[in-house]
Amino acid sequence: MGAILAGIGLLFLGLNMMSDSLAPLGQYQGFRDLIVSFGQEPLLGILAGVAITAIIQSSSASVAILQALAMQGLVPLSSAIFVLFGQNIGTCVTALLASIGTNKTARRAAMIHLLFNVLGTGIFVSVVLVTRSLGFPILTDFVTSVASDPAVQIAITHLIFNVVTTAVLFPLGNILVTIACKLIPGEDVQTNEMKLLYINDKLLATPPFAITQVMKEVERMAQLAKSNLESAFAALQTKNPEFVADVYSREKLINFLNHSITGFLVKMSTLDLDDKDVGLVASLYHVINDIERIGDHAENIVEEAQVCINQNLSLHSQTLQELASVYNDTLTVFDKSFEIFSTRRSEQPKIDAMNAVEDRVDNAMVVFQEKNIDRLNKHDYPAVEGLIMIKIVTNLERVADHCTNIAYSVIKQ
Repeated sequence: MGAILAGIGLLFLGLNMMSDSLAPLGQYQGFRDLIVSFGQEPLLGILAGVAITAIIQSSSASVAILQALAMQGLVPLSSAIFVLFGQNIGTCVTALLASIGTNKTARRAAMIHLLFNVLGTGIFVSVVLVTRSLGFPILTDFVTSVASDPAVQIAITHLIFNVVTTAVLFPLGNILVTIACKLIPGEDVQTNEMKLLYINDKLLATPPFAITQVMKEVERMAQLAKSNLESAFAALQTKNPEFVADVYSREKLINFLNHSITGFLVKMSTLDLDDKDVGLVASLYHVINDIERIGDHAENIVEEAQVCINQNLSLHSQTLQELASVYNDTLTVFDKSFEIFSTRRSEQPKIDAMNAVEDRVDNAMVVFQEKNIDRLNKHDYPAVEGLIMIKIVTNLERVADHCTNIAYSVIKQ
């Protein structure tokens, strides 16, 4: 509470200092003429607001400067409102710069932000000019009737602008999306592209948002590992080389994400995080390692599928069905463990349900190994097929183990 109060106090202290420092401008005739021109030429006021905000990269700071000028009586409300509208457009510059080098979705989001403020400015400027020409300036009259303090008047105008613009443009959200897609055409970045989708170093300036985004990237890595597990088993069942190629392609991306996310976590560990987030970052090191190992086991399975394809082996149908049962249980463990991880909720019933299926995988592996030895002794199929099946069921059991490790990373926090 003390830090909050100190921050608020410094905010108003800074505003007061700016107000005092800007007082001498009132003696400069050129500045006074410029301010008068803003009221007579709205476009100049708008451009001034855009320029100031774009230069200092902070709409809050630029609005504070405008308030400081108003507190000194240097800027009447009739001129300040146009500068304020321009400041709302200028704040989009930060988002546009931040979107450079990002995917199309991020650039479109920045474009929608710009469209929102440009259209809002167009609406308000039109209303102000029309009502002024008719002799009853609604906006300025309303604001001055509510508050007499110039700084408060600007704050109220700023609030009205954003609330009304949101109310007017909210129903047109899909139209804004369509316009943004027309201005920034093309397909979104494909999931399998060798790059990070959710995290970059710019996020380190806002640790809470960085935490949220790195979780998305980890979940993306997990889904890639699950897709590889599914493709690997599909390759085993169908002997389709395309599934094999898919696994090797995704495995490269999984390895890339492993190294990239680890590097980002190292940078995050130097930030001023609270105890809960410190624990989360520490656990994510182990989580991405477990996900990477799941990907490796999927690759091991597809290598066995490749042997079947190369040697034209047809696995024993009954044994393949038993393998499919273990595989399905392994996927269930995966889904249950990542539900715990994604929601950060480790209720005992969920843990028990996950452990029950994981125990079933462990028991199935033992039973499968015993049956496999018995079938080999009876010469039901060649030794090479028996070895392939043992390797596959062993890899599936280890995948289930890594999944439970991921779930327990939440439980231990």
